[in-house]
Amino acid sequence: MLILELNYDQDVECPIEGSGWQFVSFHRNSSDKPSDHIETVDRSGSVTFANIGLARKVECGTAFILSRYGHSGEQWGLRGEVHQCRFDTADIAGMLIWKDKVKYLPHVRGDKSKTYALRAERARSEMAEYTDWCNGECYRYRLTERDDTGKVIWEDSCGGCIGAEEFAKYVRKLVKGRTIDQYLGEAQYMADCYDFVGKPPKVLEEKIA
Repeated sequence: MLILELNYDQDVECPIEGSGWQFVSFHRNSSDKPSDHIETVDRSGSVTFANIGLARKVECGTAFILSRYGHSGEQWGLRGEVHQCRFDTADIAGMLIWKDKVKYLPHVRGDKSKTYALRAERARSEMAEYTDWCNGECYRYRLTERDDTGKVIWEDSCGGCIGAEEFAKYVRKLVKGRTIDQYLGEAQYMADCYDFVGKPPKVLEEKIA
């Protein structure tokens, strides 16, 4: 018998910590000062940065302006790439600035546009994970195999997983297509929405429907 226990993990640290990025929020409750980063924004939305160094960082993809949508949850993304709402979307809500060595970011020799695109994708991934973390999408699992007498013959557990899709993908590698006989835990409902065993997509869609 294979048993999968799914639970929330409330002890996961912010994924931006130690990532090489500095997250700057312009929210009124934040200690970050917008004036330290952005000098003016004109009616067309064009930004004048507080210093030329930051402007150059934005130009080459080592810094990005962030937007935020906040309504029954959080969504952070690169400017203009979050859900748009006249009431709940802040077009300029903060910045993501690379503080580590530039050599650790993607670079395509002689092609600035490809370099920028790769760095932007890296930043998008960072903000997607941060969004999941903000919304409490942090999980842990316990996978237990028992024999016919109920004795545990194998067990594995881990926490710190951010994002439901990534969590399911990680567990799926451990299950390796075997049948899960029982789901337990406060997040066991996830079994109705995510594939933990490697079902064919059609089967999973029919189950969700």
